[in-house]
Amino acid sequence: MLAVAGSPGRGDRRPPAGFNGFIAEDQTKIILSGAETQHGYHVAFRGYLSNRQALRRLLAASESASNAHLVAAAYRNDPENFILRLDGQFAVVVVDAASEKIILAHDPVGLSPLFYTSGANNFAFSTHLLDLIGAAGASDDLDQEYIADFLAFGQPTTERTPFKRIRRLVPGELICWQAGQPPRRRQIWSAAQISVFIPENAEEQGEQFRHLLNEAIGGAASSHAHVWTELSGGLDSSTVAAISVGNGIPVSGVGVIYPEWPAADESRYARLVAESLAIPYYAINGCVFRPFSAPPGDFIGEPSPLSYSGSLLGEWDRLLEKHNVTALMTGMGGDEVLGANPGLPVHLSDPLFNGRLPSFLNHVKAWKSSTGRSWYYALKVLGLATAARHLRGRQVWHVPSNSLPHWIEPSFRRSMFLDTRCARRLAPRCLHPGRQFLADVLWLNAVNLSNRGQRRSTYEILHPLLHRPLIEFMACLPWRLKVLPDDDRILHRQAMRTILPESVRVRRTKGGGSWSLVEGLRQAPWWMDFLTNKPHIVQHGLVNHQKWRLAVERARLGHTGSDRYFMAAVSLETWFYQLRIARSAL
Repeated sequence: MLAVAGSPGRGDRRPPAGFNGFIAEDQTKIILSGAETQHGYHVAFRGYLSNRQALRRLLAASESASNAHLVAAAYRNDPENFILRLDGQFAVVVVDAASEKIILAHDPVGLSPLFYTSGANNFAFSTHLLDLIGAAGASDDLDQEYIADFLAFGQPTTERTPFKRIRRLVPGELICWQAGQPPRRRQIWSAAQISVFIPENAEEQGEQFRHLLNEAIGGAASSHAHVWTELSGGLDSSTVAAISVGNGIPVSGVGVIYPEWPAADESRYARLVAESLAIPYYAINGCVFRPFSAPPGDFIGEPSPLSYSGSLLGEWDRLLEKHNVTALMTGMGGDEVLGANPGLPVHLSDPLFNGRLPSFLNHVKAWKSSTGRSWYYALKVLGLATAARHLRGRQVWHVPSNSLPHWIEPSFRRSMFLDTRCARRLAPRCLHPGRQFLADVLWLNAVNLSNRGQRRSTYEILHPLLHRPLIEFMACLPWRLKVLPDDDRILHRQAMRTILPESVRVRRTKGGGSWSLVEGLRQAPWWMDFLTNKPHIVQHGLVNHQKWRLAVERARLGHTGSDRYFMAAVSLETWFYQLRIARSAL
């Protein structure tokens, strides 16, 4: 039997703490932080369960049952599929000491980070990558595949981390470790497998949608003692605020404003929503707390935009800590889940994959009429090009730039196949291009958002619109109820009628642009020198020094070429710098 002992954990960690653990060298004992013993199992849990009430009834648990208790009971009832009984945003480890088995899992969508490293005689895991960097030899070798992926996409995209010996759980998988065996990865959920019943009646469809929206947002808003919500003025964050208030949960709104840049400032919409809901609204001035206005911070173990956004993140932390906020909800994922127009009708060729040519032609005709383009354009660009990319295993929603930035070192570009790497499919293959689009953007969202979950802040970040039952319902909903040539978010907008101000409910524009990045870099001489004076990305053979120096000079004048690649290189340079400091402290 595997013995379990507690761990004192990291003394410098502020809540929410997460958990970590490791197997003793003789593989007879596990040291585990933050665990409860329930039903004979040892469970460490981070996050929240949105279906607590349903679980309590199903598992005959008391009102006071902890999340760890509910997880243990679900595991006892169904060890193979217990994770699929749990809805919410969480990471969990279950130690089945009698079977000498350890299960590492997170919510199937993959919003909560979880990392592990293993060798012949060791196995360690944590909700924070930093906890594993100090493990014996875990951070010795850098993973060039990860670095190439990051440069191509601007974020992590696979199970790889910057370190060859450390891996992450990706969306839809769990890890099982048993003594004497290597860890086994098992896929338990993917967008390709989703199949749920959709009522034919429009009224029933709307009712089911509203129920799931209330379950998703209400479950998140009631999961912590004091919850605020990001409020940008967009439809998604406004929906989160409105549903919370409708459930009788007191929330406050908070957002970033840009008074010096009207094209990006949406505060008028945010204040309008706050006034209509009668909730407080707090504004953070993004013109003051710009990117690059503080030295590199928030080292989480891998490259991240967090490293050059320390000033803004610090202001978030100060404001939320001042008001004793324990969780912050966002509207992230709403565009992808709730049916925003992605700019290209990626679903038009879906009927072809079921052998329904007439249906495909009818769909193309409708979109052709709305665009005023020729049949040739509609068939090739709107329909067949997407189908061809899907068949070739590439992303379906756009064609990546044919010319990567000229400052990337040609030898690195060739050896790491960057031109094809940046176009590849991310999530497990789906039958239809429309479903593949959803799967890939959910994958990107989950892996990217989990980065914020690694910060040592006093509050959790919650993403209720990425609620698995809501995702499954919307994935199976006919496209005509999500996106039309001249309309989008059809069911969503109908559900928010009379709940949100009409100007917010029907708006289809968003503020944006790279002004804050450009202005921040322009006013940051330290960063200019840091990025161009003996940069690590040059030493590692990723970029050409002279061309990179010119690219940085041009960026401070507003010419970044491609924000994705430029900011990925900035994140990598900052990470190399922070890693050197972290290693020297070990």
